[in-house]
Amino acid sequence: MSLSAQARTALRNFTLDGVPASGAHEPVKRDIVALFTTIDLLLTQVGLSGSVGVIKGDRAGLNGDLAHAAGTLGLVYADPVAANNDFYLKTSASGSGGWTKLNLTITPALASQIADVLAAYGEMAANLAASAASATAAAGSATAAEVSATGAQAAALAASAYANAAGIARVFDTYAIANAAVAGITPDAYVQVLIDETHSGMSTVYQKSGGVLVYKTSLYGLTQIIAAGDTTHAISADGVYLMRAAMFATLAAAGGSALIGHTFGGSGAINYALSTLINDDGVNVKAFGAVGNDIADDLPAFRAARERARSTGAPLKIPAGTYRWNQQGVDEVWDLGRDVRGARRAIPILGVSVGQSAIHIVNPGTAGWRIEAAVHWFDLMIHNLTVFGQVAGPLLQLGRNDYADYINMLNLKNVSIENSLNDPANEALRMNAIAGGTVDNSRAVAFADGLGNNNGTGCRARQASFIKWSGGSIGNAHRALDWTDGYSTGWESVSTTFENSDIALSHRSSNAGGHDVKQAQLTEITQYGVSSEGMLNDRLLTVSGFNFAASPSSPSAVLLDPVNFVGVTIIDRAGLTTPALPASGVAIFNNTGRRVEVTVWGGTTTSYAINGFSYAVVNANPVTFVLLPADSVSVTRSGGAPTWHWRNISR
Repeated sequence: MSLSAQARTALRNFTLDGVPASGAHEPVKRDIVALFTTIDLLLTQVGLSGSVGVIKGDRAGLNGDLAHAAGTLGLVYADPVAANNDFYLKTSASGSGGWTKLNLTITPALASQIADVLAAYGEMAANLAASAASATAAAGSATAAEVSATGAQAAALAASAYANAAGIARVFDTYAIANAAVAGITPDAYVQVLIDETHSGMSTVYQKSGGVLVYKTSLYGLTQIIAAGDTTHAISADGVYLMRAAMFATLAAAGGSALIGHTFGGSGAINYALSTLINDDGVNVKAFGAVGNDIADDLPAFRAARERARSTGAPLKIPAGTYRWNQQGVDEVWDLGRDVRGARRAIPILGVSVGQSAIHIVNPGTAGWRIEAAVHWFDLMIHNLTVFGQVAGPLLQLGRNDYADYINMLNLKNVSIENSLNDPANEALRMNAIAGGTVDNSRAVAFADGLGNNNGTGCRARQASFIKWSGGSIGNAHRALDWTDGYSTGWESVSTTFENSDIALSHRSSNAGGHDVKQAQLTEITQYGVSSEGMLNDRLLTVSGFNFAASPSSPSAVLLDPVNFVGVTIIDRAGLTTPALPASGVAIFNNTGRRVEVTVWGGTTTSYAINGFSYAVVNANPVTFVLLPADSVSVTRSGGAPTWHWRNISR
């Protein structure tokens, strides 16, 4: 320890661990401490630091004491020759060499004061050591003590002047317990409270005086000795004594979290327990044993956490990790509903973010994860989650296949569903009987190898209506988004990417329509951007503000299926290729999906017909008319063929 540090300790104005202060301000202590700091600086400049090892009254006494190691610092403070009062440095090993004067020009008076301070520090240190030894002996004989203390704690007990010959007579878990037992405590005995609620939960010591407990001190960070095999105490991982084992067991029990919490209102009772806080914040799957290392089977933990969440209404929380579900060939069917205000409402499922919170489905049945109920229900919410695996069926299915459980107000956000099985039955997401909802920045992808080989379905809609899908992507499939069957009406897709698919938008239900797809990317398409197989003309599918790009492996891919085009409206400003004029009276269809202006001139045109309604042409004059998507048109002539031209006027 440096000289200045020793001076600050020896000349302190306060009690240190029970040892009184060094006296009032005579001499002026701050000035002496400052002087010692200057001496430390001088010693540092000559390459020295640390404590003075030898203090002698005269130089002769120092020269006669050579039993010190080389580099020891010495001090002469009362030599009759004033120049000899100075700091010295020992040369050579113990028993040999001598003392070299450092010539710091110290006056005899100053040297004497330095010696007094260092002697005071040494005396204080000796007193503390003696107190520690005495207290250690007292602690060893404390037959009534419930726990023993380390040497450091024994020193603190003695220095604080509260450890009597019997040591700590009794130990209590809390102050309330100690106070309730005060009648049975011997007068003047000392007791320890392990977790003192009246002193911020610290460990404290009291003495019984006048029939009451009188606070003495707090034990800051002191440890307890726990004997091998001791079952009556509990310690933390770092060895700090925490509480009696009985209390520890109580808090560790299933209802323990209800015993910890906030108090307010002056009643002293717990008004907002930790158990309530946990329930309000959410049910964490890791609290039920989930590991998230993609090795352990976390499915049982998820099931247990789900049931707790259903019982409380708290969200099911999935921290970062990859959670393996070993379904052992069986579909995993979840009912997330609970009755709230007369309606069946779902508990939310909340991950951290896409990719960070992931469920890996292995050994599935005919489907992966089916979320459904027995009756109509509301408010299914899944956020920030990835689900991946290989299933010859839907990886994630929402609602029952028989439409018996309409889901109202679906909410998917930042969800990625990835079914990578190379199989025609592959579906990433199946939506059954959905009545309104949003899908934000989410992805549903099946199988694609990047070479134009695509399989399965990205999202299959079956009686799913009034859905808004914003952002994200659907694809890696034979059919990216497929309105398969049922009354799927009123979809809106905005800024969604449909990619790596044979058909981006597939509409096969005669009872579905009224969809609006805008600001979409239709990229890496091998066959058609849009195909309306089975769709009726009055069931509209409008596509606008899009970008279409054929796959390099299939450069002949086109935006609209020329055979299955009924009901599709495309709004853009693309140029059109005018089809060949058919034979007189033979009808062809406007299969461009656009609103088209047709001009006919020359030849011997006598009439034209739109959707079977005929219009006469006088003197073969030029005529212009408009065809809507899927309209049929024919031109009848008496002789030579006229010329016609088609122009896109959809925008």
